[in-house]
Amino acid sequence: MAAKHCLLKPSSLGIKLRRTYWTATTFRSGSPQNLVETVQQTITSFAFSAPTGVTAGPSILLFTISKRIPSKFLASLVQSFQDLVPSIEPIGCLTEDSSIGLHSVSIARWSGAATELVPFTSSIRSRASISVGREILPSDRNDSTADYMGQAHQVGAESDNVNLLPEELRRIPQSSIDSLVFFSAPSPQPFLNTLQRTFPSANLMGLVGSSTAFETGRQSTLFRNRTILGEHGAVGIAILKPVSKSLTSPVVKYQNMETLGAPMRVTEAQGNIILTLDSKRATGYLLEVIRNSDRINESQTSSELIISKEKEFYLGFLDEQNLVVEVCRIIGGSTSRGTMALDREREIKVNQMVQFIHSSELSNGNKIIDESIPSKSPTTSTEPRKMTLEFACCDPYSNPQEQASMESKEMEKVERVDGLFCGGSEAGFVPRHQQIVNLLHSRVHYSL
Repeated sequence: MAAKHCLLKPSSLGIKLRRTYWTATTFRSGSPQNLVETVQQTITSFAFSAPTGVTAGPSILLFTISKRIPSKFLASLVQSFQDLVPSIEPIGCLTEDSSIGLHSVSIARWSGAATELVPFTSSIRSRASISVGREILPSDRNDSTADYMGQAHQVGAESDNVNLLPEELRRIPQSSIDSLVFFSAPSPQPFLNTLQRTFPSANLMGLVGSSTAFETGRQSTLFRNRTILGEHGAVGIAILKPVSKSLTSPVVKYQNMETLGAPMRVTEAQGNIILTLDSKRATGYLLEVIRNSDRINESQTSSELIISKEKEFYLGFLDEQNLVVEVCRIIGGSTSRGTMALDREREIKVNQMVQFIHSSELSNGNKIIDESIPSKSPTTSTEPRKMTLEFACCDPYSNPQEQASMESKEMEKVERVDGLFCGGSEAGFVPRHQQIVNLLHSRVHYSL
């Protein structure tokens, strides 16, 4: 049986880049030494093709490195990136592996005009996510779904002071930024809030840094040139709008999930708590949907089922076409009061269309293969070069079936996937809607 999944389509706005400006490769191997040596040979060759000329600026090199590479080889590889010639500016982070025993490194080099990219470093301090019931405010405002999708949300209590922005981004007209690709420290809500208010129409593609407390002694490990960040901040690039636009549709895929019941309308909500759906008590509505479902065989009817570890339930927010644009975990419910709490930073608004989603069982190791993911076969020089950015929420210890399948593979060889730049983190990623997605086995990809 194929894995169940839901698709998230943030909007018709996509990354708009000319494909030949990016060269990306992902390397994978069970041998840390072979992997590191192969990557070092590749990035060393970049020094011989660095941009030259009066108008040429630094060539951006994005990278992600598996944090589980043994420290001896990891330190050597990081040093290789930091020792690149000044005409190449490396920006990256340490990431989590999707499978035990299989390490990966991804690199993506920009070879277009330096004026079309702006690298940046944010020093905005992180903060922990606010818990259930963080904000209960009276409100009689009825926002439509269109308003929810199209307008910037004023989230958090941070100042609108433009000085919160990274210095490099303050010099750029707000309307000129098409996309922002970044790696952040954990709990980047203040940074995301600042981006949301300042660049509400920009596409985001962010990876929340994986925990590296045991590997480097930092909460996360981010790199820009020879600078290392760990506790706070973010590093990344702003991609300016090109003259020639080629639209793509960013897609988030949630594996092993399926919808329950029909779409509903939020009729009462405060903060991150839903009071009623279709004028029915929210918790009672979910239990009713569970009882009527032929896919969930449960005799329980209490709120413990809603937040049980064995069976997790979520609420998907829908757009005008009833496509899921955001998924939030249900983290609490009261059967007596009928309220339901979501793991969500933004305030829930009345009139938003939503639908219940259930995490189904992993299915016999079957996985979803997306057409936009590059194949492993080499491409010819006459074919246009494509690059896919893919960030995933992953935990190598959560999928023993995938681990078992890896044991039969030849682990010493270095597998090379051209056209793919990827990274994983148990802390999740940030797609365009700027809500952190931290559901295991979910992923986002942009085709550039």
